[in-house]
Amino acid sequence: MASCARGELSWDEFDRAYDSFYPRYPLDGHESDAEELVLFEKHASRIVLHREIWEQIETKVTGDEHLGLQSTADRGFIGTAEAVRRIQVLAATHLKV
Repeated sequence: MASCARGELSWDEFDRAYDSFYPRYPLDGHESDAEELVLFEKHASRIVLHREIWEQIETKVTGDEHLGLQSTADRGFIGTAEAVRRIQVLAATHLKV
């Protein structure tokens, strides 16, 4: 994430490396036992960053070729430049980058 925020990785490189991290490793705890939930609670401040990446960016980004479509705008989708801008904001907030 920090590498993308600093411009060292493109959006596509970040997206491939990040690989839907938040839902891939169900960090919301919906598949967790009591022991894992305690662990998630302990690391909640770290997990929130990944939840925000998922909710604010990964579920909203679309290919830049679709940005001109009214249906895309109506549904609140964002392009890769906006995705990187949001990564930069989250990195500045959570990682102090």
